[in-house]
Parts: sequence; structure tokens; C-alpha cells
Amino acid sequence: MPYMDRRALEQHLTQLNGDLTVGAKYIERQRQMVARIKGRDPRAAAARRLLQEAEENQAVLVAEADRLAKELQRLPNGP
Repeated sequence: MPYMDRRALEQHLTQLNGDLTVGAKYIERQRQMVARIKGRDPRAAAARRLLQEAEENQAVLVAEADRLAKELQRLPNGP
């Protein structure tokens, strides 16, 4: 990733944290749906796939947020 200044990194991290919050809420709703429909509904497999994809995407976002936070810690505090 090309060099980003502190402010850009902070903004990106803020956006990622918002995305993580939205993602966590979606995952929880999807888990509830999967638990409700279980195997008795033909949509169960699709619901489980969507849940798995959402969890995988969330893991990618968490890793990116962690990376940005570490990068911010390495930068000097300044304008």
C-alpha cells in the first residue's frame, strides 16, 4: 500500500470500524436466521453460505483494521 498520512489512515480506520459494526449486526441477524430455519427449509444451505461469506469478509476487515492500527502506532504524532 502506498504511503498514507496519519489523517488518511485515521479516516480509513474510522470507516473500517463502522463497516465492522454494520457487519457484526448483519452476521448476528444471519446467525439467528440460520438457527431458525435449520435444515427444514430449502433456503437453509443458502443462508449458511451467506453467513459463512459474511464471517469471512468480516475477518478480512478485522485484519485490515488491525494492520492500519499498527501502522498508525508507528507513525509520529503530528499534523
